[in-house]
Amino acid sequence: MFDIEEFKELIQQIKKTGKTFSTNWKQKNKNLIFLRHDIDFCLNSALQIAKVEKDLEICSNFFFMMSSNMYNLLSKENLTIVKEIKKMNHKISIHLDYNLFKNHYFLTEEIKLFEKMFQVKVDIISIHRPQDFLKKNNDTINSIAHTYQDAYFKEMEYISDSGGTNPKGKIEDFINKKGSDKNLQLLMHPIWWTKRTNNPTNTLNHFKSNHLEFFTNQISINCKTYEK
Repeated sequence: MFDIEEFKELIQQIKKTGKTFSTNWKQKNKNLIFLRHDIDFCLNSALQIAKVEKDLEICSNFFFMMSSNMYNLLSKENLTIVKEIKKMNHKISIHLDYNLFKNHYFLTEEIKLFEKMFQVKVDIISIHRPQDFLKKNNDTINSIAHTYQDAYFKEMEYISDSGGTNPKGKIEDFINKKGSDKNLQLLMHPIWWTKRTNNPTNTLNHFKSNHLEFFTNQISINCKTYEK
């Protein structure tokens, strides 16, 4: 897919418009960019993007899954990564697989745990794979805002790279609109922007290969009789 240099170029293009990158979703100003990162697969790519943004002097919004089968947010290494991203003044919050929480009690407990782990107040949530959710819900979730409410999804521009879709044309169209003071929610998944490949499948296969080595090492560390 794309690489870090392309990511930098896009962010620099947006900065030249004079629009402001925001992590305050209650802000009512015009000309705001809510740059959002949903972390579905890889925390290391999230950390790479967070560092690039710090160097570019912007802050963005990182949403992490508490219930992911791809990573354990409670592991020492991953806790350290998320806390490091927070120290860069990026906003961190929950990327929610809503289908897992038909009983809102469990979501309440997830929010409490996230807030305690990272010493933050969760005031906005991002929904994972929201297709069915979008058809029926513009309300808050447990009194907490989410990124697919009309205020963020319909009343401002929305551009996404979901599934590895190339957002560059839409971004350039948006920033070249003369006289537009509309706000933008821009969803960019870090995994698509940290390794140049030919297509999304190759990107994910590269991720898979790297994690095969990681799991092999972890098995070796945790079982002395294991032979690589």
